[in-house]
Amino acid sequence: MRGFQSIIIAGNVGKDPETRTTHTGMLVANISVGVGGRKKEHGEWVDHTEWFRVVAFDKTAEVIQKYVRKGSPILVRGRIETEKWEDKDGNDRYTAKLYANDVTLLGNRGDGDEGGERYQRPAAAPPRAQKPETQSAEEPFEDDIPF
Repeated sequence: MRGFQSIIIAGNVGKDPETRTTHTGMLVANISVGVGGRKKEHGEWVDHTEWFRVVAFDKTAEVIQKYVRKGSPILVRGRIETEKWEDKDGNDRYTAKLYANDVTLLGNRGDGDEGGERYQRPAAAPPRAQKPETQSAEEPFEDDIPF
């Protein structure tokens, strides 16, 4: 059986996105997302932030580049991959990255960014078509929604 992995996080972006374009012309965006919570240390509950390194490509990276800034509240859906690398002393190190399948901007902070552009999420579903007056109540109603 093949496994399945999915992770969803919601938090705030720790610094402005870093973007680059690959040699094939694909846009890549990197952000860090802090997810706040509480944990017990030495018998006391303390606030704690877990940081996630997030990587996005193509259209998702474009949305991040255009609309996301330090402090932006964001929801990310994707998968985790652990990468092995070697530090300057030759020691093996590991970094977990969340590869984003999609992102949802959770709101704006109202801080008036340059250009004044705001990302507006599309409506959850298009409005339902009205039932034609000639149709009887017993007939099944078919709307124009393609799903």
